[in-house]
Amino acid sequence: MSEDIESHIAAVKAVYRPVIEQAGGRLSGGERLWAQFEHAVAAFRKHGRPRVRGVIERVNELAVARAMLTDATFGSGRIEYEPEIVAGGSLFDFAVAEGADRALYVEVKTVEPRTEDSDRNWQKYLQRQKYISPCNQYVVAKECLGATIFGDSFSARSSFMSYTRETEAKLSGHAAVRPGGRSVLVFCGTGFAWHVDELEDFADFYGRGRHRIDDPFAAMEQHEMTKDGIELARTLDGFAALIRHHDETEPRKWIYPVRGPSWRQGPGRADRSPLRKPVR
Repeated sequence: MSEDIESHIAAVKAVYRPVIEQAGGRLSGGERLWAQFEHAVAAFRKHGRPRVRGVIERVNELAVARAMLTDATFGSGRIEYEPEIVAGGSLFDFAVAEGADRALYVEVKTVEPRTEDSDRNWQKYLQRQKYISPCNQYVVAKECLGATIFGDSFSARSSFMSYTRETEAKLSGHAAVRPGGRSVLVFCGTGFAWHVDELEDFADFYGRGRHRIDDPFAAMEQHEMTKDGIELARTLDGFAALIRHHDETEPRKWIYPVRGPSWRQGPGRADRSPLRKPVR
């Protein structure tokens, strides 16, 4: 396994080191970004598998950096890695210059829950079925990693919410120092623990202020928000998704902005039927 990871590290260096070198003045802090990757690699080589997640996260950051450099949606402004706007405060992963006093702050989060495929977690799935939104079903089979699939999906949705609130708070702190900034939150994953359509559900809820009728976690999420007094500021500009398997150097998908399908799009989206979610 370690040999496979070492081969992956070598491939990552071959792909992304030139990105840092060729970005020139457009990517400020690129060498610090690369140093963070090298530090994660050194930690993995010293401590083994417990530190492999750090490598995964740093490769995701490198992939997002390249996506921003090549995606015209982000403009052609200077990109800075971990700019210190609030002295001693939390740092955004990237800031894209949009004018003399304006910036687009980009936060990158890797969401990869690992739910054990156990009888205990299967019972949690059965208990939570009654909280699935009306007119929706989330169907999995116990003998086919059902507890893991549902548990990962449930945990990922919770992570979308917690990271969103964290990023809103960070943006508020930056706005107090440099008004006019906006922010995009990038979620990275392999495509197994959560699917893009699940992020679409959350993104549409965040942008519209109401849940989609085909969102199976709508009722559950609304209940938790009411119970805990959670209010979203809805100050983020939106979300992006980067889907990359751990053994791949480049993402399979880069989606920005993430939005759910319109009900007026007609046929072809049977997997988004309000009567069910896809069986995985």
